[in-house]
Amino acid sequence: MCFKIVKKTVALPHPKEIPVYGRDYDKDWLAAAMTEWLGLWEVIDPDFWMDDVYIHQDVSVFYPAWASAEYKEIGIRPEWCNPGTIAHEVAHISYGLLTDKQKQAFSDTYIPLKDKGWIKELYKQNTYGLSNVIEGHAEVYRYIGQCMPEVLKQFYPKLL
Repeated sequence: MCFKIVKKTVALPHPKEIPVYGRDYDKDWLAAAMTEWLGLWEVIDPDFWMDDVYIHQDVSVFYPAWASAEYKEIGIRPEWCNPGTIAHEVAHISYGLLTDKQKQAFSDTYIPLKDKGWIKELYKQNTYGLSNVIEGHAEVYRYIGQCMPEVLKQFYPKLL
């Protein structure tokens, strides 16, 4: 479902999760969060993400989550290990799979859409994706996922 109104505010398809402070490293929790992300975001190539991407769980308190597209790695502190954070970080890897020409095409397509539909609603609620196009790419996938405009889906390889 891509549309829901909660208390006169449009709820995004994938709302923000709250970190669980005090959570310890647990491989079962990571597997559960990955499985939930794969299902809720309807990921088209789950084997790539489960087999080819390495996930670190014990990372700096200053960077609770990060991604390296070059090395196909993400890092997530245990308290931030949830489907939404995973979605944001894997979107960075997906962006890294684009050619320079595709990255420019994404920018050219995405920028005019920032004040329309779901993307406009996202930026009313959370402006982080406005900091740059790369973060915009990740935030659109994280909060809007498969409900994003069809024209953008081509810029999310291995995800949509």
